[in-house]
Amino acid sequence: MSDSNYKIVTKTSKKTLFMFFGKISVFIPVIFIALHYYDMKLVYIKEISCRLLPKRCLEIYLILILLWLVIPERKYFKNSGLFEILYNLCPTELFLLLYFAQRHFWLSCLLAAVSAALFFGALIINVKNKKRYESQKEYRKKKSMIYQILVLCICAMCAVPSFLAAAVYKLQGETYIPTAETDGEKNSGDENVAAENAEQDAVETVDVFEENKELLLEFTQENWEKKSIQERIDVAQRFSNFEDIRLGISQVPIYAEKMESITVVATYDYENKNIIMDNQFFMELSAEEILNTLCEENFHAFECYMIENMDWNMNLINTYYFQELREWRENLNCYISAGLDDYEEYESQPVEASAKRYAKEETELIQEYLKKWTGSDIAGSEKNED
Repeated sequence: MSDSNYKIVTKTSKKTLFMFFGKISVFIPVIFIALHYYDMKLVYIKEISCRLLPKRCLEIYLILILLWLVIPERKYFKNSGLFEILYNLCPTELFLLLYFAQRHFWLSCLLAAVSAALFFGALIINVKNKKRYESQKEYRKKKSMIYQILVLCICAMCAVPSFLAAAVYKLQGETYIPTAETDGEKNSGDENVAAENAEQDAVETVDVFEENKELLLEFTQENWEKKSIQERIDVAQRFSNFEDIRLGISQVPIYAEKMESITVVATYDYENKNIIMDNQFFMELSAEEILNTLCEENFHAFECYMIENMDWNMNLINTYYFQELREWRENLNCYISAGLDDYEEYESQPVEASAKRYAKEETELIQEYLKKWTGSDIAGSEKNED
């Protein structure tokens, strides 16, 4: 076979291969849905307070794909090999910008605006070209080239953001964790300090609040409103450490992310032993409400600690003294999660009732100290300003 014939065969084989991949690239959305159907994350864009549940995100993606498949311009990409692949990839990349916007909102807006500008620019150019070309064939060829360049530009611009959203961020929004200094604070001495505090009498317990005056003053409404979400999570971790010492348990890590439930402000993860705060509620609720929430979730950690470390084989466990502890253990075996329809039943569970009672008493006590230190009622939540 001569070199010229070999080059022709090679070129034809490459073209056939690209056309084959172009044809099967129509299944890119199917592959994406198969990978993320059970793992689709919600979208929460804090800059515009936009919250989309996974089901709604999937609906948006399907509508985008259907529109992409039926628009007339699709015919300019048939049998075009590489450009057909890019055309079928484009809607998935544009959809992933929605998840990218959770972390880089303004950059996503810029990419969307540039993509829209390129699209309308291509339409205007094609309208002008219609008058320039007498031959319909030449016009169609030029039109096809412009649309192909348009899709190439959009795919190139969105390639890195969509990769970051899918592969690096895994469709998740921003998660806020305490800084290393805050998270590690008092960590090495937690067990010893907790044991010492467990033996303190009532008078000494009151002194604990005075000794932590600087920390607790961070929860006046005036101070709280000035803080960024990172500063708030740092203060929340320090307060959690303070509560854990009072309860006699080891430090419980805290982090904030957007949670799917619209009713849950925070939750204690019994499996991983950490507290998860909803970052939207974390920024919207008052200082007093956040205090109450932190006290409640740390008490859940205390309940878990007691259940796991109690000797359930000793004879004393069946006495009246341990009745509440036995109720907690039984409750966790048939725990009812918070929901709109059964919220009263959820609140009345032993583990929830005990935690809420402790949180209410602890928050009221701290509020009294804040009023004494500030000489006013500014420590209270906004709901008390009548």
